[in-house]
Amino acid sequence: MSPRSLQRHLAWMGASYSDMVAEVRLDTACHLLLESNKRISEIALRLGYAGTSSFSRAFMRLTKMPPVIYRRKRTVQGNDRSRLRKEPDAGNQRKPLLLARNGKTSSLPSGNTVAIPRQGKK
Repeated sequence: MSPRSLQRHLAWMGASYSDMVAEVRLDTACHLLLESNKRISEIALRLGYAGTSSFSRAFMRLTKMPPVIYRRKRTVQGNDRSRLRKEPDAGNQRKPLLLARNGKTSSLPSGNTVAIPRQGKK
């Protein structure tokens, strides 16, 4: 399939390639921040960002909080939940990240909603 055909098909579905890349990057970033002890710089490079600062700016734009705070806040919330439950792994199930194709919102694994900016022409 040619790049232009892919663009047309995605536009017909109300999506764009850049939206899909942003969705996968955000989902992967959230997973790595919560489930690994990797440094922020390692996560940024793994996701294809030029550096930690560009990753942090993009993450903050989408989640309204820096990656360090996201990790710290979610880790504390996860520890509080697991203490209240009898099964320690019950709180570790993640919701998939779903991007609203015609809207401009996205659900994070935590259930929070963030704004997703449209890029390019409609």
